[in-house]
Amino acid sequence: MAQNFLLSARYRDLPVRKIACLSDAEAYEIFLQARWKDGVPKCPECDSEAWTLGDHSRPGDKRQFRCKSNPCRKKFSVTSGTLLHSRKKDFVTILMAIRLFISGAKGISSIQLGADGEMAIKTAWVLAHKMREAQIKNQLGRQLSGIVEIDGSTYGGYYHQVNEKSERIDRRKLGNITGKEMSVVVARERSTKDRVGLSVCTVVPHEADSRPFIVDSVDRFAKVYADDGSHWDALAAAFDIDQVNHSQRYYDKGICTNQAESYFSRVDRMEMGTHHHIAGDYLWGYACDAVWREDKRRDTQRERFQSILIGLLGNPVSRTMKGYWQRHLEITSEEPDLEATLLIEDENLADDEAEGMSQKDIIALFGRDALPAQRRQPGGKQWKARKPFAPRKHDIRPKPWSELQQPRGLPSFIP
Repeated sequence: MAQNFLLSARYRDLPVRKIACLSDAEAYEIFLQARWKDGVPKCPECDSEAWTLGDHSRPGDKRQFRCKSNPCRKKFSVTSGTLLHSRKKDFVTILMAIRLFISGAKGISSIQLGADGEMAIKTAWVLAHKMREAQIKNQLGRQLSGIVEIDGSTYGGYYHQVNEKSERIDRRKLGNITGKEMSVVVARERSTKDRVGLSVCTVVPHEADSRPFIVDSVDRFAKVYADDGSHWDALAAAFDIDQVNHSQRYYDKGICTNQAESYFSRVDRMEMGTHHHIAGDYLWGYACDAVWREDKRRDTQRERFQSILIGLLGNPVSRTMKGYWQRHLEITSEEPDLEATLLIEDENLADDEAEGMSQKDIIALFGRDALPAQRRQPGGKQWKARKPFAPRKHDIRPKPWSELQQPRGLPSFIP
């Protein structure tokens, strides 16, 4: 994959803010160079060379390729098998959405992204979360070294305050806690003269639950700084850790968690001024968005643009976001047999009439709905039986990014 496709001779002088001025053919060429090295297509299944089907420079062409490998012969496009699989928007719109996504220091809301990118809010929401999934996968398996600061903060668990003072409750009490609060725990390297320190984050019910994640993400020879929380004491078995008592001081002879606090300052402002609500199952995506913006704060706009586009085209299909708004419309595939249902109803009605219950008594006791569909209307006119109601499935959407939260092998540390 070409890492400097926008720095090539043709696009070296192209400002990222001029993305909207590109033609569809020029935007398609950028996708080709970002997906494959030198723009030469390779099959996503077997990584073999491919033929170009049709004329991709002609308007209206499908722009497909076919694998040259004999057992494969798979058809694919430039976005097949990526986070942009089954896209509906054109290439210029996607590039413009990426440009808007990277421009905000505190992120961008889906409402603003949809308005500025001229797309529906639902489309903008899904596209933004696909970019956040690329950001999540960018930090998976990351190992921090040097001086690492760790800290946590709580988000979610909102409670609507009632009007009457006598009906208000103290949400600090254990019995009044909603149980929806989640803790975001971050580990940040201190920056050096050579490079900007990297960061990793996770979302857990309590800060103490993040200790295995910290041990898996931080090098054993790293120096760890934390606050005075008692749950961090167990990390002394794996690291050289120093803690500072924040009830007394924030900085103690070089020991502090200011970098981690700086990260949460950005997340808090993202919540207050941009997204307004970042709790729930998608909290990890917003937290990793803040990690990406912290790590890329010294990069140019062109480098951030390349990072997002390469992440979208370099990762497999999103299990969570592909077809997100269509999944709740699926119904059960096994529909009840109409004839068998009516036959059973007729048999039950015959049994009731044999026991001395007339049709009038059945209607008086159980209502007219207890009769078969053909007999529910009075009079001699026979009505056509209606198709029985097939209830919809429950929401089958998986928990967001659940396949990415599985442990990577055996835990290296058990608290």
